Amino acid sequence: MTKDEVKKIIMAMSGVNQLMAKLIYGSGKNRFWKLFSQTWRLLLKVTFGTLGIILTTKNINHIKVTIQRYPMGEIKSTLDLVMEKTRHLTLSQEEKEEQKHIEVNKRLKGLLQKYQDNLLKKEHLEKELDSLRKAYDLKVDKMLSRMLLDSIKLGHKNESLLELLNEICGLDISGLETLFHDFQDAVGFASEKRIKELKADLAEKRFISGSAVVPNLETDNELILTVKEIKDKFDQILVREKTALYDRIS
Repeated sequence: MTKDEVKKIIMAMSGVNQLMAKLIYGSGKNRFWKLFSQTWRLLLKVTFGTLGIILTTKNINHIKVTIQRYPMGEIKSTLDLVMEKTRHLTLSQEEKEEQKHIEVNKRLKGLLQKYQDNLLKKEHLEKELDSLRKAYDLKVDKMLSRMLLDSIKLGHKNESLLELLNEICGLDISGLETLFHDFQDAVGFASEKRIKELKADLAEKRFISGSAVVPNLETDNELILTVKEIKDKFDQILVREKTALYDRIS
């Protein structure tokens, strides 16, 4: 930015804002931050008069400042400026409802996280949910049901979420329970099959055998690929189960 451009910006200001800009710009880049903080402290040191205020400061090294007297009308706090600019703004009914949904969702997420971390017992969770139902004219149970269904995933610990879906939200979770059970069985069967294959390979090619031989399945690319294929298949079934439950709570 050129000096002329800076000058135009400063001249477009008035009152205390212009004074601050002149002080900061005139200090040079080497003393910018120091003077910047001192300038803000300067604004806090005010002497009130009947016609205006006189700004006073000290200890700004080697800088002589002449401070003028300004009418009180020229000096407004940041809050005053914000309130003035937003005074005509109001929330529509739709915006108010959206804000309530955001607040309740935030509260529900916090409660569920505490419950899953064993920091909140179920009876206390039920009391908190009852308070939300009374405080907000919203379908809290439906919001909770959707949040629980969104959180359920294959390969995760879903027991506590399923319990809430059944006991608090009143949803039939038998289909989900069967799905997770079948998924674990499929992964377990694939793992056992791969262990036998790896042991047979070690015995045949390296003459290593015995009960102490335990293949490292975590790094076995073939099993990793197989589990991924199993998960993809069950994920499709999970989507269908969750969609059916979404439809019931709509």
